[in-house]
Amino acid sequence: MRNPDLRESLYLAGVGKHRRLFENLYVEAEATALVAATGYTKAGDELAAALVLLRALGMIHQTNHWTSQGDTFYADHLLFERLYSNVAGEIDRIGERAVGVQKADAIRDLAMQAKGIGAVVGILEARASAEADDLVSAGLEAEQGFITAVNALVRQMQTAGALSRGTDNLLADIQDKHEEHIYLLQQRLGKK
Repeated sequence: MRNPDLRESLYLAGVGKHRRLFENLYVEAEATALVAATGYTKAGDELAAALVLLRALGMIHQTNHWTSQGDTFYADHLLFERLYSNVAGEIDRIGERAVGVQKADAIRDLAMQAKGIGAVVGILEARASAEADDLVSAGLEAEQGFITAVNALVRQMQTAGALSRGTDNLLADIQDKHEEHIYLLQQRLGKK
């Protein structure tokens, strides 16, 4: 998910001297791009955007599950199965919350969801290849991108005064699970 052109542009803009600020701006730009890619950018559509992000993430992990190969095939196959299985339950929770709290119309348009999923997958899958470590790296970057995008959605809802305690808890619970996914993928890559 890391966009070298965006990173270089921000660095050349003079932010490079201030690493933390640079990284925060970069992460924010990535989150904005992912949220925009969902197609759900209006106030009140945040949960529909989260739904599209989750569906895209689940597709990536399930595809990686199917296409794992090499010496670590079986372990990677099981790891990605665990990840996409977790996402499936989250998709249902977010979908139900979107209908109950926001508006069902936002998620009834399957063509819009499909278009958003395709755009998000295109962004998140930028590094994917058939080699096992590349699938794991791509999965890790997709998870990191998902968390930054959900953080942006939460901020949007907070700003609009539309974040109930229950929705906040739901999104925090989902983010907690994806931090676990990041840990598992980092362990697989030998990163801490």
